Amino acid sequence: MMHLVSRRKHHGRGGFAPTVGAVFAVGAAISLSSVLLEPPWSYLVFYAGIVFDMAALVLLNRRLQVVPALTPHLVERVGLLTIIMLGESVISISAALADIAWNRWNIVAAVSGFVMVSAIWWIYYDSFPLLEQRKFKTGHSILYSHFFLFVGLAILASLIRHAILADLDPGDFRRLAAAGTVLFFLGKQYGYYMEVPELRPYLLSNTAAVFALTALVLVLPLGLEATLVGITATMICYVLLNLRYHHLVRGGQVRT
Repeated sequence: MMHLVSRRKHHGRGGFAPTVGAVFAVGAAISLSSVLLEPPWSYLVFYAGIVFDMAALVLLNRRLQVVPALTPHLVERVGLLTIIMLGESVISISAALADIAWNRWNIVAAVSGFVMVSAIWWIYYDSFPLLEQRKFKTGHSILYSHFFLFVGLAILASLIRHAILADLDPGDFRRLAAAGTVLFFLGKQYGYYMEVPELRPYLLSNTAAVFALTALVLVLPLGLEATLVGITATMICYVLLNLRYHHLVRGGQVRT
């Protein structure tokens, strides 16, 4: 409603906001109609409304550029949501530790999981100020890439719990680990790749190295706990690789 009435409130200077409001209204109507259906169709229609919102705004990309995104606010919002996701990962570890029989393997898995979450935090926020210095046209490169980042985080958090409880088939664990790692890094790197061109060589080489190391870990005949330790080691490797371009940022050589 705020989008739809903005033109009147701003005396005809509402610009593109009413169109965006209409898109949201149609998407909401599609999703709301899912209450009339039975599963699984209700789920499909519900998400169809969300997909409509996303697709429509992408198609209207050029018109959206007349009102540039407020970069500091956008970056703060996605960063805050990522903190929440990381907090859920810690909760997942804590929940898995309740009422279990302690042994050296689940202790290793718990410690490794916490270290992995800490490494993910470092990976995500280490270069975060660079995004705040950019001027986004629409912010789509940040918003939509975070969808894949959050899915990857959710998968990796779930793997920590399964490694502690040792209640998942090793083959399924490896497939989920591969999917979670790929989705997390693709979601994290895409925004930087599009908005900070100076970092592209480092992003490509660092990501390729992490994917190669992760593939090596996943093909080894390891248990769940040892596999989680290996994935944690690859995250730490990325943290170290990230230090290669810190001199560019600190020296002011990355243009804003």
